Amino acid sequence: LIVHGIEHDKDGDLIVLDRTDQSTADGIYNLWFEHGGWAQLSAEIVDRGPTRAARRITGTAPGFSPKVDECASWSGIYYATPTDAGLHARDITITTPAGRCPAWRIDGAPSTWAIHIHGLGSTRAGTLRRVLAATELGHASLVVTYRNTEEGPHVGTGRSTLGHTETTDVDEAIGYAVRRGARRIVLFGWSMGAA
Repeated sequence: LIVHGIEHDKDGDLIVLDRTDQSTADGIYNLWFEHGGWAQLSAEIVDRGPTRAARRITGTAPGFSPKVDECASWSGIYYATPTDAGLHARDITITTPAGRCPAWRIDGAPSTWAIHIHGLGSTRAGTLRRVLAATELGHASLVVTYRNTEEGPHVGTGRSTLGHTETTDVDEAIGYAVRRGARRIVLFGWSMGAA
């Protein structure tokens, strides 16, 4: 999407975009900018005529201000890091047959752990909305990566096997939780991560 305008009012800033099914969809979203930076958008949609719609900016990457004519990608990945989501996470690694897979660990009740598995072509950040839900329920969370993704180790051809080998990496994450007291595991998956 191209930024057609930045409007300022007493409640903050609005960003004007082309009116599309995405830019007028219910819910909160994020714009990821072509040259770095991001802007979180509220659910509020403001009509700007037949071809334009505006969304209120609720947050931006530190030191970032969107500008007119910049290009951005529309995304449901609302938070870039656990800190952005107000979560206290520890960076850990899960040792798998493919190598060391980075993960975020968010503490909660030791008996129930939520394991969050992102989709193909995505990153751990895509799971953070549901990590908030698991945290509200009191669950500990483990936000994992797996082989041949942007954040995970690269093995073999470097391509996905659409879950055939990646499940081994997730199984190691489950083992990590069990060794730390988990008696119940709840799996949260997105796209291929759900498969």
